[in-house]
Amino acid sequence: HEKALETRLDKLGNRHETVALSYYNKGCMLEKQRKYREAMDAYLQALNIRLEVLGNRHKDVAALYTLMGNLLINQYQHKNALVRYQQALDIYLELHGEFHRDVVDVRT
Repeated sequence: HEKALETRLDKLGNRHETVALSYYNKGCMLEKQRKYREAMDAYLQALNIRLEVLGNRHKDVAALYTLMGNLLINQYQHKNALVRYQQALDIYLELHGEFHRDVVDVRT
């Protein structure tokens, strides 16, 4: 993942959705290795790029908020997780309405 990220950064710059996807994948890998702080750093990199490229009301931004909430739950940071879940929920409600699967998933 690190080599792919370096290549994408060189070719695309640090403000491209493909680079955000590389950070996302790196975060997933680090989370599986229980390297939670490093995983959160990678997710934050992905989030910052997605916010800049996609805006703050995009489903991929909401998905990252949900993922970050899950990571925080794994670290017993429940208050911080609730903040991330609420951010995701707000976006999903705006995009899809009350009864969409993404809204239900975040609420459960």
